[in-house]
Amino acid sequence: MRRFSFTCARIFLIFLFFLCLLAAEPHPHVWYYAIGGDLKKSDFDWQSKFQQNVTICFTGGKIGKDGKITWIEIPAYLLDSGIAKGVRWIPMFAFSSKTEGIRLLKSEHQRKALLGSLVGFFKKYPKYSGIHLDLEGLPSSSANDFKILLKELLPAFRTENRKLTIALFPQIGFSHEPSGFHSEISRIDLADEVVLMSYDLHSPKTKPGPVTGLSWTKENLTLLVKSYSPEQIWLGIPLYGYSWKTERKKPDIITRKSSSRKMAEFGRKKDGIHILENGSEFSSLIVDETDWTILVREFGIRGLAYWRLGF
Repeated sequence: MRRFSFTCARIFLIFLFFLCLLAAEPHPHVWYYAIGGDLKKSDFDWQSKFQQNVTICFTGGKIGKDGKITWIEIPAYLLDSGIAKGVRWIPMFAFSSKTEGIRLLKSEHQRKALLGSLVGFFKKYPKYSGIHLDLEGLPSSSANDFKILLKELLPAFRTENRKLTIALFPQIGFSHEPSGFHSEISRIDLADEVVLMSYDLHSPKTKPGPVTGLSWTKENLTLLVKSYSPEQIWLGIPLYGYSWKTERKKPDIITRKSSSRKMAEFGRKKDGIHILENGSEFSSLIVDETDWTILVREFGIRGLAYWRLGF
């Protein structure tokens, strides 16, 4: 009886030991994109996302004429609640228009004005961890100007102890029109962190096909780690997909929330994504990210970045 009790006690202690190890394991690094306006909605369970090693990057910031910026504010209770749980809040900024973007990047005066605006922003909102530049839609002729801007911003951000993060288009197997603008900044380390936007391989601007692919993403990660260290890189994957129907010219947008059950049941998994293809429809959607998590571990990069919450 004593021997039995001793054995049980040993098993129980071993169980407790491994349970403690699991409890001590940190939450994996995750980046969530969010629509800025959703931060004020009461029907979204934000608390479920508030964990250690989570970054929430929210839209709404605009870079306008003469380097002036506008933004939205997070409700104070939400900001503080997230920070208390270990969340990094990073506002996203985009150009207000293509014309303003080209003009600003060309002008040293406007670039300096933008830098001053961003430093002033950090003084006003010291709880933000940095900013995210999602600058898209500009021609490849502005690629070098973008590189110059980042060279000017990065030292100032580090002086302010803030992170400069940027979104990057894939440089392999992607349309040159959007990716060309990012060609220079993809080849040299000019930011603290980057998000590889591994989506829209096929989109309303292309023929029907998968919205992303594991092998295509792997090619682009292999290229990107030559310029940025793995711990700087986030892998951006879509929580949406596209569904082409024979009677329509443009595809419908489908999401994890709306279509994962259908895609899991009727689609087939290929190259990390579920595909539903028949005589009248071609749809694609990442139903689960198991293969993508394995890819993150394979490259040793920072984590997955999801576009976006609500999908």
